[in-house]
Amino acid sequence: MNKKQLVVMWLAIGLICLMCLFPPWRYHHFDGETGIDTYIAGPYRLLFLGPPGIPFIEKDNPGWSYDNQREVYTNYDFKGYPHREWRVELDKHRIIIPGIVLIVLSVGLLVSFYRPKPFAK
Repeated sequence: MNKKQLVVMWLAIGLICLMCLFPPWRYHHFDGETGIDTYIAGPYRLLFLGPPGIPFIEKDNPGWSYDNQREVYTNYDFKGYPHREWRVELDKHRIIIPGIVLIVLSVGLLVSFYRPKPFAK
């Protein structure tokens, strides 16, 4: 491997590690009456801190208020749902798709930076 390939490889490994350390979360609600699943993209958060709280239900969290969330999520009415009906889970699509794109781009750069060594005469 030449120097450019090593830089690309270590950058890709570092970015994949960061993606795994700070995964995206999502909020999931299933309405049993209508059978409709509602998914809302949540924040990125350090994996070791666990899942984030449900900001639009927790009234003790001063950083999040229902009024702030209403501006962002205008199509949803969170006050009508009890806390137990919402789940916080890893957003696998927001992890896997960027990971695949990063791997494909990294392999493409590794191949494009390949320069065979000349044979010694």
